[in-house]
Amino acid sequence: MNERWTFALLAEKGLHTIKYWKQEQPRTMFERPSRPVIEYPCPWEYKVIGENESAMRQAVADVMIDINHKVTFSHTSRTGKYCSLLVALIVADEDERTSLFTSLKAHPAIMMVL
Repeated sequence: MNERWTFALLAEKGLHTIKYWKQEQPRTMFERPSRPVIEYPCPWEYKVIGENESAMRQAVADVMIDINHKVTFSHTSRTGKYCSLLVALIVADEDERTSLFTSLKAHPAIMMVL
């Protein structure tokens, strides 16, 4: 539960005193939402970004050795220097999901994983 302190300046008998009380804070767009609940196994997608499409495809194949997955071309940057691929698969649990993310991120052919 998010709370904030609300301050109010009240006049009591001619003297100014500060009173404090807790109040529920409404959600704002700047707050981080609570962690989503993911039920496994579930479909998952990673977007990988790099400079060389064929090297990125090979990197994905190296990481996903025994995992059934599908790689599709996603986008090329305006200048043509970068491209992205979408990797779709079924993840069994959170450990597998984070392990694959870390392995993809660590590969030299991949600059970024989303």
